[in-house]
Amino acid sequence: MHPVSDLHAAASRENGTQSHGPVTPEGKQRSSQNAVKHGLSARRLLVEGESAEDLQYLRVSWMRQLQPHTPAEREVAEEVVAAEWRLRRCQEAEASLLSAEIRKLNSESIGEAFKSLAENSRALDLLHRYMTAAQRDFDRALKRFHDVISRRRAEEESDRTLNVEGYKHKWGIHPDHVFVGYCGRHDDVLPNEPELPGILTAALPPPKPPTPETTMERA
Repeated sequence: MHPVSDLHAAASRENGTQSHGPVTPEGKQRSSQNAVKHGLSARRLLVEGESAEDLQYLRVSWMRQLQPHTPAEREVAEEVVAAEWRLRRCQEAEASLLSAEIRKLNSESIGEAFKSLAENSRALDLLHRYMTAAQRDFDRALKRFHDVISRRRAEEESDRTLNVEGYKHKWGIHPDHVFVGYCGRHDDVLPNEPELPGILTAALPPPKPPTPETTMERA
């Protein structure tokens, strides 16, 4: 018998029966953010006041644009999403700074707000440094993704010299087939979108070249 362990277990059970989850608005918001998990966890990307739905929309949009085929490519694509999100945050912070300064000056001039911030605060200078770094991170992430894609395509082409079973074992499809869709996850959907055909990677044979008969029919 282990009386200390038994006491801990009993206390845990008692606490569990009394816990009803977060009750304050702040606690509920933190809990909802904690439940949003993707390749790069939303907890690592979202800050207070940012929308998990907006982040999800950005992520899905980029995945459909980039079409990563493998989990490794998916992770690099997630870096593109993260860099774009941080760049947008800098842009929104700039707009917020200027709006606050305009209200403070009781003015409607963006120029006056810029001038006031430049003369009396380092906020804009610091923000622009962050924005430059965010843009650089985005450009690097996007270039890295395209580099990874180029290397994968070159390797696929080189491996077509393998026998069929060897190619299928490495790439998961017949060498005469092509991928359709991308390396997706169950949460790659947008709000009010009932279904998304083509999220998951599929393998389809390439289209057949036209025959002389079909060419004559089209003519």
